[in-house]
Amino acid sequence: MVSRMQKPHGTWPSPLTAEQAVAGTRTFAAVGMAAGAVWWSESDPADAGRTTLRRRDADGTITEVTPDTYVRSSVYEYGGGAWAVAEDATGGSVVVWSSWPEHQVWVQEGDAEPYAITPDGASPHRYGGLVVLPDLALVLAVREDRSGPGEPVHTIVALPLDAGRHPGIVLVGGADFCASPQLTRDGRLAWIEWDHPDMPWDRTRLMSGRIDPARPAPVTDVTVLVEGVSALHPLWLDDHTVLVSHDRHDHWQLHTIDVDTGTEHRLWDGAHDVCAPMWTLDATPYGKSRDGVLAAWFVDGRRQLGILPLDGGEPRRLTAPLADVASLAVDADGFAALIGHDNAPAEVVTGRWDDPQLVQVVVASEEAPDPAWTSVAESVWWDSEIGPVQGWWYPPTHPDVTAPEGELPPLIVKSHGGPTSMSRPVHSVGVQYWTSRGYGVLDVNYGGSSGFGRAYRERLKGQWGVVDVADCIGGARALAQKGLVDPDRLLITGGSAGGFTTLAALTATDVFAAGISLYGIGDLRALARDTHKFESRYLDGLVGRWPDDEELYRDRSPISHVDRLSSPMLVLQGTEDRVVPPAQAETIAAAVRAKGLPVALIMYDGEGHGFRKASSVISQLQATESFCAQVLGFTPAEDIPLLPIENL
Repeated sequence: MVSRMQKPHGTWPSPLTAEQAVAGTRTFAAVGMAAGAVWWSESDPADAGRTTLRRRDADGTITEVTPDTYVRSSVYEYGGGAWAVAEDATGGSVVVWSSWPEHQVWVQEGDAEPYAITPDGASPHRYGGLVVLPDLALVLAVREDRSGPGEPVHTIVALPLDAGRHPGIVLVGGADFCASPQLTRDGRLAWIEWDHPDMPWDRTRLMSGRIDPARPAPVTDVTVLVEGVSALHPLWLDDHTVLVSHDRHDHWQLHTIDVDTGTEHRLWDGAHDVCAPMWTLDATPYGKSRDGVLAAWFVDGRRQLGILPLDGGEPRRLTAPLADVASLAVDADGFAALIGHDNAPAEVVTGRWDDPQLVQVVVASEEAPDPAWTSVAESVWWDSEIGPVQGWWYPPTHPDVTAPEGELPPLIVKSHGGPTSMSRPVHSVGVQYWTSRGYGVLDVNYGGSSGFGRAYRERLKGQWGVVDVADCIGGARALAQKGLVDPDRLLITGGSAGGFTTLAALTATDVFAAGISLYGIGDLRALARDTHKFESRYLDGLVGRWPDDEELYRDRSPISHVDRLSSPMLVLQGTEDRVVPPAQAETIAAAVRAKGLPVALIMYDGEGHGFRKASSVISQLQATESFCAQVLGFTPAEDIPLLPIENL
């Protein structure tokens, strides 16, 4: 037996450099099926994060459909549904996409030259949630109109495929927000809508009405099918039956509704969410199969892919639980799925109804890692004052190195964004970068996270900056009490809302030795004043009514309590961030600096809410490693740029 060398945690030599962590690591966003081909969108940091559309034909040929285009929507700022594909009457494909930053909708029929169906970049309109209907010669879209003063106006529009460059015929308007248009061949339209101050995971309305597809005009015979709950992702099963996910029974479960009679039927009463919060306008996350509905439901934070029978029988599982199922597409022969693994890269896969297993990998996001270096997520739970809390524990992993006897690893506690989002146990080079160096990582699904039902999600109601902070502290302490990590070397990090939790934790406790905030929120008052329409009333549910409860906003803001700070801080921010204004990063860094604490601030030119460029991601990893090593007092194994830290 070969003995392993001993090195302190954090100094383990890793084969995964920052450059290697970025190189070849593509991100997949959605899948589609049409004309015997599988379609997907992907982005590559090496190409400045540009998102493109690719197609794999039946003979295995892979084609980049949009080589000169950035395929992206920015409706509601977070976008989604930037492309759609369908099969026409001849068996060919019709694909549509939104180009960015021009915000034009383009169409390509088969391999013909693409053509634009909306005005050029001077238009005040943006389009997302695209649905293409070749037989009706229409594209449906959620349109964002920025032509007037005040908030943008959101409507559902029809874009004729054969009417030149048209801004869209308004079908649905009047609500603050709308999403998920679905149209039958005979003109029945279903959609969801909601108004301030609700978010789509709070309350929406499932609506139906009628249009004449040959002469699109505002919808008539409007009916409210579901209200008072979060109803998401309508899908027509036939001309009078719509499938929808709503959470009247605590979890997002699938229900069928007969539009003519109003009769509702729940497909399955399993206590599992079949979808995630609707942050983006992506396509419906389930589809009609030969003998039911293909869906993926959450089980202890993982996704179970299977068939839910329409007659209400027990589900038929197609796979073992997966780390994630991010997108599904269905056709007459089978399905395509974008799946995540806990020990391998994300993949686009296909299956067939005559042998409904994952039979073919279409493409993987990166090369498969060496399992000897791979830290696999373990689901862990700990108690809080309001109930159990879940997280993902990644132990430090190295085939050739071990720590000196008795030394425990430093812990990086990750607080996810959202905050109405969730951490999933997918293989991530961003996590393996740390575990291969001897750090432990805990990815916390604090109260308020999705995937565990409405009651778990509503733990954060009015308690943002309290419950999430307590749960991150509780998770770190739980691992320390189990003897898994060093209680004196606990670090916390997060981006966006996770950055707020990081900053709030550092001003509420001295549990953490240091913190790293990525485009985090320091001043809730500034966020309430400056943020975009989609989130402009989000804080009403998370904190309190604005501006009536301004004093609560002030008290809950980390910037108001910098006198409590006792830990070093690294602040990372994009200069073009529209969600969290860059001034917030500068303000919090200045406050830390003025208190005489170690601090470093890096502003990334041209980056928005999240870092897309390879150079930015590399810099972020190296700066964070240098920061952690300096404040914890050790030297990294590899030669990386030394981060200048003030007051160190």
